[in-house]
Amino acid sequence: LNSTFVNSIMKTPVATAGIGYVDASNVYSGATITLYTLSGDTVSSSPTANGNETYRFSGLTAGNTYYVGQSMNGVISAGSSSVTVLAPSAPSAPTVTAGLESIEVSNFTSGANLKLYFTTGGTALATAANVTDATYTFENVEPNITQYYVTQTVDGLESVNSTFVNSIMKTPVATAGIGYVDVSNVYSGATITLYTLSGDTVSSSPTANGNETYRFSGLTAGNTYYVGQSMNGVVSAGSSTVTVLAQSAPSAPTVTAGLESIEVSNFTSGANLKLYFTTGGTALATVTNVTDATYTFENVEPNITQYYVTQTVGGLESVNSTFENSILRTPIATAGIGYVDVSNVYPGATITLYNLAGDAVSSSPTANGDGTYCFSGLTAGDAHYVGQSINGVVSNGSSIVTVLDTSEQTETYIITAGANGTHQVDSDGTLTITCSGALSDLTGIYVDGNLVDPSHYTLKSGSTILTLHADYLNSLSTGTHTLSFQYSEKSASTTFIIKAASTTDSSTTDSNTTDTSTEAASSTDTTSTKDDVPKTGESSFTWLFMIIMISGTACIYLGKKRKLLK
Repeated sequence: LNSTFVNSIMKTPVATAGIGYVDASNVYSGATITLYTLSGDTVSSSPTANGNETYRFSGLTAGNTYYVGQSMNGVISAGSSSVTVLAPSAPSAPTVTAGLESIEVSNFTSGANLKLYFTTGGTALATAANVTDATYTFENVEPNITQYYVTQTVDGLESVNSTFVNSIMKTPVATAGIGYVDVSNVYSGATITLYTLSGDTVSSSPTANGNETYRFSGLTAGNTYYVGQSMNGVVSAGSSTVTVLAQSAPSAPTVTAGLESIEVSNFTSGANLKLYFTTGGTALATVTNVTDATYTFENVEPNITQYYVTQTVGGLESVNSTFENSILRTPIATAGIGYVDVSNVYPGATITLYNLAGDAVSSSPTANGDGTYCFSGLTAGDAHYVGQSINGVVSNGSSIVTVLDTSEQTETYIITAGANGTHQVDSDGTLTITCSGALSDLTGIYVDGNLVDPSHYTLKSGSTILTLHADYLNSLSTGTHTLSFQYSEKSASTTFIIKAASTTDSSTTDSNTTDTSTEAASSTDTTSTKDDVPKTGESSFTWLFMIIMISGTACIYLGKKRKLLK
């Protein structure tokens, strides 16, 4: 027979009340969960699963009492214990800590909204929403004697205020220099004050340096100070104490001799540099605010007295540099036929020609008019060098040069007209000789190796047309003379004859000159204008003399050429 009928017992759910909700646990899987009022009226059978085998009835009124039951397959469990829905309460105040121009907040509910206030209340100065980190810092909080507090808001309820706190004013940094104290690490807008070691205020009006630092200047060397800053009634801690430095003269710069100059180095950037004679006195030259690494005093005339340089920084002038002199340039010697030309000459210097043994030959050259000088009348084959001196300073000697003779000169130009002319002493005639070289390249006219002064001749181009003046020709001795056209790289030479004054009647001379002028102009040998035409005996003698001279010159030239070829 069947046993008596029996059923399993449905477990009783467990109800837990919270703020605005009731949670149900100990629920049979698949059962229907129902929330009841204390009088047994059904409130809801649609809880939300929490995901951990519990279910929530939310949106309930605080203070109401409920219980929970569950049913399945027509079986209803016993009701849970009754619970009362809680009313929400404000969260606790967070914790605040003072920081450097900041306030740190901790001990607040994750997800809370944090608000920063002045202690006088009013609108929040700053708000941080949904803060989930363990701490939060309000930055750039300006120190203020009023102070600050912070609240947290959770589920729309704002906590009570935190304790009052202030941000910390940063401590300024003081640095001492010569006659000043500089201040850095300054809060924008703060008042900066300089104090004596005993705490007395010296000044609250520094000058801005422009790089977020400030300077108290005009301070006495050796005095000790510290600095503080204040803002909104909050005073920072004092800086470390510093002692104002005494001003000391800068060190001497370094000087180096240059070519008629003195170079200066190892000086303070921005210094004023002064050049002096070693005898002192007024500065010969001054240059201000030198910022380059080196500076050169130019056009410093060499002087046996020598020079020194100082630098002035902050109104204090250094001791003298070592004594130094500028270097006198070395002259350049160039030899020609019977002369030595000198260039690269310092203005006002004494130029001296020396022989190879070092003996002075002359200190009286002739100025060429282009900044060069000429020692003329020198013996071909002699070796010389040149030096110059000024104010007791002597230059290095030039390179050694050897005076040329006619045979050593490369003659690549030719005499195209007027070669081998003649001139009679006391006549007013001239000699005109034409050379193929360009007039622009001509460097001088030489007679017998001596440079002829330009006042004794005239020049015309085409290519070079030279006319020797009568007064110059009349000053020469009778006989044959060598004339050279000296160009920059080449030369050309010819001869001319100076004849003794004529003893013939002047009317005969004039008649002969007139009658033979055409013949003289067309002849290879040019006769000075207005010269007497020689008689037959004189003509034969003259031609014989010229042939002998030409033959002799040719022999000498060929002899030297053979020696050179050997």
